[in-house]
Amino acid sequence: MSGTGSRRPWRLTLYLLALNLLLLAAGSAWQRLSATRDAVLPERHAERIGLWSPQVVATVAPPVAQAAPPVAQAAPPVRPATALCLEIVRPGQARYREMAALLEAAGLVAGACSYRFDRSPGWWVFWPPEADAARRAEVRQAIEAAGVVNFLAVEQGPATGAFLFGLHAGEAQAVRQRDTLRRKGLEQAEYGPRPVVTTAWLGCAAADAARLADLRARLPGWARPVDEALCQAPD
Repeated sequence: MSGTGSRRPWRLTLYLLALNLLLLAAGSAWQRLSATRDAVLPERHAERIGLWSPQVVATVAPPVAQAAPPVAQAAPPVRPATALCLEIVRPGQARYREMAALLEAAGLVAGACSYRFDRSPGWWVFWPPEADAARRAEVRQAIEAAGVVNFLAVEQGPATGAFLFGLHAGEAQAVRQRDTLRRKGLEQAEYGPRPVVTTAWLGCAAADAARLADLRARLPGWARPVDEALCQAPD
């Protein structure tokens, strides 16, 4: 009995020692396996990371479009003139009447043209000169009989023998007074540029350039085309 009891502690010791060795071997094997797995996993993870990580795409700036060279534009077609300025030297009554006939022949009526003079007022309303003294007396009586009191007998200068009824800056006003006198029976009442005017500028405008061209072709020597600015009223 005593021999059997003495062997039991040794068996237990040997069993524990074997168990410790087994655990030690298992631990060593586990460490080697972990080291190998850790060495492989980073590579696999690196592949997976490479597969799933966003790709860096190089941004290439689009080519800058070169500005097209300016295209030379064709010159606009030359349009016929629709305005004409004429300079008239010594625009007396005879030349005024002749120019009025030329304007009518070219179809330039109803305010298509206007005058500017080197004197202001440039228009006058008058009874034409009467050379005979007896005739002048008759005209005076006719004027007074028509109820006109504001008039003046011209006794010197190129219009001697005429009767002056009024001076006007604009042609329209002169026309109105002339028409009023004629309605009163003074049929010979006229209007025109004053005798003291030495230069006149006649400006005409028309939508139909052919009318101006027709007038230009008919111009007498005492009327010549000039810069359009001369026909504008000064500031």
